[in-house]
Amino acid sequence: MKESFYFSNICPQHPQLNRRAWKELEEKIRSWVVTDSAVIVICGPIVDSKRQKIGNNNVSIPKQFFKVILSPFAQPTRAIGFLFPNEHATAPLPNYVVTIDSIESLTGLDFFSPLPDDIENRIESHSDYREWPE
Repeated sequence: MKESFYFSNICPQHPQLNRRAWKELEEKIRSWVVTDSAVIVICGPIVDSKRQKIGNNNVSIPKQFFKVILSPFAQPTRAIGFLFPNEHATAPLPNYVVTIDSIESLTGLDFFSPLPDDIENRIESHSDYREWPE
C-alpha cells in the first residue's frame, strides 16, 4: 500500500475522471475482491509523444488510462479491461469496457502471459461487464 504513494506512481489525471469513473471502478474492485477472494489489477497511463507536458520536468499528460482486472480463482477465470479518456468521465462504467487485447495493442504489454494459452486467449479477447458481481 505504501508504494502506491511514491511520486513515481503519480500521473496527471483529469479531476473529473479521478473523482468519478476512476473512483467508481476502484470501489467496484474492492467489492470484487471480497466476492472473488482475490483479483489482480494492473493500471497505468497511455501517453503519446504529441501530448501536452507540464512543469519544469516536462511531465507528460496521459491521453488515456487503463485498468485490467483478472479474477484468477473465479470459475471460470474471468478478466475485464477498462479504458478511460483523461477527461471529464461521468458515463456508466460499462461504457469504458474494452478487451484486454485492445489495451495490449495500445500499450505493447502482454498482461497475463503466464496463464495457459487457452485461458489467456479467451479472457483477453472477451470483456463483458455483466459477468462481474454487482
